[in-house]
Amino acid sequence: MGKYGVYLFFVLSAFLLTKQFLDANRDEALSLNFLRHYFIRRVLRIYPLFLFALLAYYLFGVIYGVVIYDNLDGFMILKSLALLDAEGIFWTIPVEFQYYFLLPIVAALYIALMHRPMLAAVMSVVFIVVWGWFFSPEFTNTVIPFLPMFVCGSFAAYAQKRIEARRRDDSAKYFIWSNSLALACFLAFFALAPYFVIGVFHIEVERTFAHREFLLFGALSSLLILAVINGNGIVKKMMESSAFTFMGKISFSAYLFHMIFLPIVVLFHTGGKEWKLLLFMAYTISFSTLTYMLVERPLSKVHTFKRLFSKARSVVIR
Repeated sequence: MGKYGVYLFFVLSAFLLTKQFLDANRDEALSLNFLRHYFIRRVLRIYPLFLFALLAYYLFGVIYGVVIYDNLDGFMILKSLALLDAEGIFWTIPVEFQYYFLLPIVAALYIALMHRPMLAAVMSVVFIVVWGWFFSPEFTNTVIPFLPMFVCGSFAAYAQKRIEARRRDDSAKYFIWSNSLALACFLAFFALAPYFVIGVFHIEVERTFAHREFLLFGALSSLLILAVINGNGIVKKMMESSAFTFMGKISFSAYLFHMIFLPIVVLFHTGGKEWKLLLFMAYTISFSTLTYMLVERPLSKVHTFKRLFSKARSVVIR
């Protein structure tokens, strides 16, 4: 089910970033200053930890002789940083970052269509379906086959903006459909799990049988996000719990570094699988918390970066 999490991440990322553009003043959102801050935040959010992870995997193989990815050498690291290629779990980073360059254009289109929801909906659906038809779902290091999935997230941000503009109260009727939809979408992710299909329906399927259903997961993830945001039920409460919020904060670090801890617990620890699983989780969460505190959180504050940049510039001038 790891791929399902990646798909939800793609859609959620597109949703959150598009929403930033839509929430801003129209003139501000299309200004060079806004775009400059947008790209600075994206670079600081991804690149420092991305570079650290690439070097960590490479040095882990050099020091311990355990090569996690065969092709992760100096040349591959450079290609990964240039968003041209990636190895193993790092394939998602070029895909994600390439959409960052397209997102301002997508957001500008939705801003222009803010008061024409039917046209925006029709254009989005037509694009998603036609693009998905021309470009078959395949795993590459480019955003091209995944573009419909990202556009689903961007359109969900547009839909949320329209919902916020029209919604006047927190009526019980409004919450009922949101909570029901949120629960249905949440359970759908598990219903698509291979082991669920095998165990419940007794149908033999490959463990990757739903991995290429890009349009399905794009739509499912978008509906889940909208339903959770606009509901007040059990799924929303679970998502907003302190445990889920904490895991969300460290999730990027956990994604980048978890593959290092798999060989550590397998090679350097004895005991059963359950014990090794607990150790793997403990190592991943502990290390991810550390990198979040020391790297991600400080760099997430653009004003901190601007202050440091101003100090450095003043030192150079003096």
